[in-house]
Amino acid sequence: MIRRNMPIKKVCDAGEREELNAGIVNNEEGFVLVLSLMILVVLTLLGISANRTSQIEVQIAGNENIMKMDFYNAEAAAHEMAQRLENEENPSNLKAARTSFPWLSTSAAEEKLLKGGDEWENKSDESQLSKESQATVEMAALDYGVVKGEKGGSLKSSETRVYFFKLIGRATRDKREKMIEIGYKKRY
Repeated sequence: MIRRNMPIKKVCDAGEREELNAGIVNNEEGFVLVLSLMILVVLTLLGISANRTSQIEVQIAGNENIMKMDFYNAEAAAHEMAQRLENEENPSNLKAARTSFPWLSTSAAEEKLLKGGDEWENKSDESQLSKESQATVEMAALDYGVVKGEKGGSLKSSETRVYFFKLIGRATRDKREKMIEIGYKKRY
């Protein structure tokens, strides 16, 4: 009986089998192509990773630049406040209880001021740096009154007193805030 669907097996001796196996193992015709594709995939992944890392670094540098600009704006506002106090010729104008300056408050108003009170003077319209940085720059001064223990060195009968002020500069942008506080003493 002959079966029609049976595969025909070729009978070969041991020498022919070794030649057949050696031919398959030594056949390297597609190996270079596969290896080059694998290297290309690895290099592509490295390039994508390096590109993403450089994008993140650029964002970090930009945020750091904005932070520095806001810091310098706040510092400039505090120093301008010191210059205003220094240039004031009438000392009675520097007493917060009697002043007409909207930016000068008593030390009791500090908490209200820091929570966003009306005592800030907006410098954004005047400052060239704040126009470039698109930050809101404000400044204020708090009068803490006479410094205890410090008296004037004058030999005159009307001794001068030393007054202490806290000068604050603030720069705000996109819900981020930089604030600088400077202690300032003035004798008058």
